[in-house]
Amino acid sequence: MYYFIKFIVNIAFHIAFNVHFEGRENIPDGETVIYASNHRSYADPPLVGCSAKGKFAFMAKEELFKNRFFAWLIRNLGAFPVSRGNYSNPIHFPHPQQAFLFLPYNNFSISQAVLNSARQSCQYTLSD
Repeated sequence: MYYFIKFIVNIAFHIAFNVHFEGRENIPDGETVIYASNHRSYADPPLVGCSAKGKFAFMAKEELFKNRFFAWLIRNLGAFPVSRGNYSNPIHFPHPQQAFLFLPYNNFSISQAVLNSARQSCQYTLSD
């Protein structure tokens, strides 16, 4: 299902916005990669996802998982819920060998607690 939806969304972006991606050859194959992008619209996660090689995991605010159908859809696309404002514990990725997409929202400010959580999580992910 993941690759089918990625294919459909990719076609839609190409038709609607004439999107093309540059620099994909610089993304290493067979390694865990962290994608980081601005998040200013609802189109950002699928757009970055279309540019990525293979599957990736990404955090989504827990409120997005309240609708059962949407929760099922985004879980199958690699999302896992995160409680916003709870940065005291490291985030444990469900699939640590996958690429990871990080999309901070436009009013997101990076605090020291967030940086420490990300650093611990990346060390956990990359060391396994």
